[in-house]
Amino acid sequence: MRKTRLYRLYLKLVKAEGSPESIARGVAIGLTVGLILPVGAQTLPVLALAFLLKANKVLSWTFTCVSNPASVFILYPFQCWVGSYLVFKPLSRDVFASRFSALVNASSISETFHELGELGADILIPFFAGGVFFAVICAPLGYVVSLQLVRAYLRRKERLRQVRQQTAAERRRADGRE
Repeated sequence: MRKTRLYRLYLKLVKAEGSPESIARGVAIGLTVGLILPVGAQTLPVLALAFLLKANKVLSWTFTCVSNPASVFILYPFQCWVGSYLVFKPLSRDVFASRFSALVNASSISETFHELGELGADILIPFFAGGVFFAVICAPLGYVVSLQLVRAYLRRKERLRQVRQQTAAERRRADGRE
């Protein structure tokens, strides 16, 4: 049976090392950093925060991938558009198209960072405002959902362990060993 990516992510989440709270903190930190900082500037801050806040480092880094080279073409313009309303300077579609075309067509990481620098404050301020807005929504949700998933998995695992012990004890009794 072929496992989906979402199911593999679920397994990585529930089987991660650490307490359920540490795992959930890792998810929240990863989402926060992944939504606020641009791709390429996330690894060091997310690992530092995970270390300082005693969170699962692997999951912290994994959840920064909410923004990745494939999703930034949708996420970043939307984030800037929402952020432009948050800073009371709505951007028109024409401004977006002209300012983001060079960024979208960048062919290397260095060119991408160069084009990000060329965007200027009228785009970068809404970018960060939108990032903070989405992080404030997604990080607590990610924390709560992942905490509940891990706790439910651990409860299920404990119930199965108890059933196995009970079944083994019943077999021993039936065999006359106890």
